[in-house]
Amino acid sequence: MAGAIFVLGVGAIYVNYAADADRQRVRETGGHTTVWGRAPEIIRARYATADGKEHESLLLVSGWWGIARHFHYVPEITLALAWSLPAGFTHFVPYFYVTFLTILLTDRATRDDKRCRKKYGSYWTSTAGACRGRSSRRVLRCLSRRQSVADRQSLIFLACAACISFFSSSGVSVAGRS
Repeated sequence: MAGAIFVLGVGAIYVNYAADADRQRVRETGGHTTVWGRAPEIIRARYATADGKEHESLLLVSGWWGIARHFHYVPEITLALAWSLPAGFTHFVPYFYVTFLTILLTDRATRDDKRCRKKYGSYWTSTAGACRGRSSRRVLRCLSRRQSVADRQSLIFLACAACISFFSSSGVSVAGRS
């Protein structure tokens, strides 16, 4: 079991660095490189800054970034889970971090998505068709309806309360006592 958890953690670190390296390499070479052994699929997104200057960004939509728009959050959450798994399943406390991180990064992905949609416009919208992974889209859409900081804090509180309630009702000790 320890070996599998170790492999999961190292795999998450590798995927995180590989995804970031692909994106950086594509931007540094202007898209003249390979991603997973093929020419990268990119969207050349034009945008204007507040001072009116036109710029262009390369949006990578292949490799790891073809799976989901904010793919780099997946290995981060996976690594947090790998850190929690050695504690077993008798207490909620070790899983608080992975639960909190999942809620935090889901909220951040929603905010990033709104910012990028505003910045890139139709270019950003076209990345949705290019990215295959949309399983979390329903969750993100639900979370994006919550606009205020108070609502986000309430959501985090409710998620933590739901987790505590689940672990308490399943006979698992939340406070470390049986």
